[in-house]
Amino acid sequence: MRSKLPEPSRANLNYQPEVAMARGVLVDDENLLALIPFLEMQRFRVLSLEPGMKDDRIVNPTMKDDEIASLLSHRIFVTNSAEDFRLAAAVHEFSIIDTAGYLQDPPSLAQEIFQCWMQLKLKGKQPFILRLMREGGPVLEQVE
Repeated sequence: MRSKLPEPSRANLNYQPEVAMARGVLVDDENLLALIPFLEMQRFRVLSLEPGMKDDRIVNPTMKDDEIASLLSHRIFVTNSAEDFRLAAAVHEFSIIDTAGYLQDPPSLAQEIFQCWMQLKLKGKQPFILRLMREGGPVLEQVE
């Protein structure tokens, strides 16, 4: 028996196949733009901060800052300065992948993020801070 297509009024008109097929949605800090194509090869959907967006808008969040909230809420922010964004992560409920301790080439970093995503099952653990370390394993912390 064939299933019927939903009526247009009941269909999800916001459906985006490229997002549905992605492992997850990452927001890339402007300091890590070289990482984007390698994360996309790992099937992540990657957004980047608007050029020139002031970090202090994220660092000192207000509940009324809709632009920051809509960009980062329930997503994962990839940065090499995680401590600066800890308060904002708690306010806007987003996760952070901290790359400061893992200073490698972009392909290796993207592979490390992918492996952590799969092994730690990060998709359902938000909000968190994942610290990638060059020596030793990654460290996963909950954001409070």
